[in-house]
Amino acid sequence: METISARQPKIVTFVHTGDLGDCIAALPIMRTFGRANLIITEKKGASRETMRGRRFEAILPLLQEQPYIESVKWVNRPKKFDYDFSFFQKKPHSYGQCLTDWQADAVGLKKCGYTFDPWLHVGRSELATGRAVINRSTRYYNGSFPWERIMRVYGKDAIFVGHEDEHKTFEKEHGRIAFVPTPDLLDLTELIAGADIFIGNQSCPMWIAFGLGKKVIQETWPGGPNSCVPLPHCIYTRDYSEVQKLVELLGGPKVQKSCPQPVMVMG
Repeated sequence: METISARQPKIVTFVHTGDLGDCIAALPIMRTFGRANLIITEKKGASRETMRGRRFEAILPLLQEQPYIESVKWVNRPKKFDYDFSFFQKKPHSYGQCLTDWQADAVGLKKCGYTFDPWLHVGRSELATGRAVINRSTRYYNGSFPWERIMRVYGKDAIFVGHEDEHKTFEKEHGRIAFVPTPDLLDLTELIAGADIFIGNQSCPMWIAFGLGKKVIQETWPGGPNSCVPLPHCIYTRDYSEVQKLVELLGGPKVQKSCPQPVMVMG
């Protein structure tokens, strides 16, 4: 008797040019298809910084760990693919639209059924157990964000992740905090996975925290709040009223209004 096997779903191939956080934000869309190949490449003007070399090597182990990612590879000038996220930032989007929705719109997958249920699957580092993990990149600042109050509440046992220069800048502005270097994004994700809460601004580590379903407090840049994922356990600070609500939760006095600081890009 002939055996009839279940038909395997098609492996859908995606192209991405980065940045790192944009790639992480696109994963919920890829997961929807069950099995996905991811091609990472570079195209002039498509991203802030090329994914070639160290950035590709940094994200590769994390991507390979995900059960819905069939393969990840670097390809120069890819020709065979189903969807290309390159230049998504050149596409129209609404104010406050998060990076996942923006990318889905850009490639015509707004109605593909993706969700923000945890989409990153890794082990947990015990190093961060019971602690807050903090990151503050060199872009997307909010002058009203209550970092002083955050450090009073969480700083004693907190861990800072990211680049060494980010850590030095943070300590200069907000006080001493332990720094834990992570050689790649898989190590970073495992560290955040073990933490109680993630605190930081709009960055790749922030999107990793979303992907893990962690509690989040975000320093949101009012000029472009593109990382506000609609999750009930996440706190955003897009305007003065949201900042004040956070301060009240932290048990602090009212803060003065401040103009949003401009995007700062290093490099």
